[in-house]
Amino acid sequence: MTAAAITAIAPSRPRHVLLTSFFYPELRHSRRTTLVPPIIRPAVQSLEPEHGNHVLVYFNQTQGAGAVLDALRRVDVPFVAYNFGKPERPKRYSNITFKQPSLEGFLGDLARSRAVLCTAGFTLISEGLYLGKPLMVAPNGGIFEQTLNARFLEKEGLGEAAAPGDTLTAGDVRGFLRRAPRYAQRLDGFEARGNEAAVACIEDVLRSVGAAAPPRTSVAPRAASPSSRSARAPARRREPSA
Repeated sequence: MTAAAITAIAPSRPRHVLLTSFFYPELRHSRRTTLVPPIIRPAVQSLEPEHGNHVLVYFNQTQGAGAVLDALRRVDVPFVAYNFGKPERPKRYSNITFKQPSLEGFLGDLARSRAVLCTAGFTLISEGLYLGKPLMVAPNGGIFEQTLNARFLEKEGLGEAAAPGDTLTAGDVRGFLRRAPRYAQRLDGFEARGNEAAVACIEDVLRSVGAAAPPRTSVAPRAASPSSRSARAPARRREPSA
């Protein structure tokens, strides 16, 4: 169904293809394809990341949530959990703070976290990487995109991934947290924001067909040093063919 829908709405022979990604495989059609880092929304760009004590936990489906919570309660670390609802016996989970949905609250907890444990959706992975957070992801079963995200996150040395359908254990989480500083160090050199590169690519394609580029609107990112993630250049840029 998803493949059929994409085929129906996507042009069969586009002049140029712009893709956002946190990993950079070889391109089959490199002359007409541009890969840039993820596009980061203004609300995330404005955050000031801190290294707090808690681990942020977000799963986008409740299937298997009981096993996840059982593993987390056995780890001597504070967790802040979203999308789990209130457990029947909250005293069993004294190290887990359960929160109601709130975009502002979620982003604040993300910015202040020491690490993130989540399903493998592209948006949260991208925003976590932008903020320099080590990630451990558990892809939803049957969703190829999440499996792909998880495998490349691990391959690029940016975090860890559980196999689809695997149940996370307390040992898995403890091991990840022991190794988290290694991922944080790797993220210090990661090119995490592709907003400017995406706009530049679109403008180049418009110029190549004789169209005027639209006026730019600017969003000021958080204050950053020249070596910070928000100030880095895009990872891969392919010039559009004429």
